[in-house]
Amino acid sequence: MGEVMAIVSIILGLAVAWPCLVVWFALAFPGPSSRARARLLETPFGCIAAGAALALVFGWLSIALLNHPAGPIKLVGWAVLSPLLLSATVGAAGLIQLIAERLTAASGPVSPLGALLRAAVLTEFASLFPVIGWFLFGPIATLASLGGGVMALLSRGARRVPDPAVAYAPEVRTSP
Repeated sequence: MGEVMAIVSIILGLAVAWPCLVVWFALAFPGPSSRARARLLETPFGCIAAGAALALVFGWLSIALLNHPAGPIKLVGWAVLSPLLLSATVGAAGLIQLIAERLTAASGPVSPLGALLRAAVLTEFASLFPVIGWFLFGPIATLASLGGGVMALLSRGARRVPDPAVAYAPEVRTSP
């Protein structure tokens, strides 16, 4: 019984931690996350394709290295996997910014932080929906986040850098 409670506690802890992590990334790194948002808005299928290619090449490479019994090779596996996880988190921050903008436009007045948090929770719950969320929405959102995050971190063009004051704060609608 203790093992079941431990697993349930871990799952609940991760369910709370993920929205906090992506909202923190959106607030702490407005430049990269808004560049990821712009990439996801402009070329969503390109982001998915780039994320799939990166996941196939570097994801499988890191898994193969992590399964090796030698410690230094496992360390190399973590060194390959860590930038992928960081990029996916930056891309997820851009994704929730995009969803927060659309939520704000579709609902009543919401604070920018409230919109980001709602978008993160909405994305997480959509990924937890049985079958469709697990095998369709979750993987596609992850690949899009990975592709958008890598593109955002690699592109430093001036047209991609927005004003930090509006990077994470979508416009709040005050009248219906």
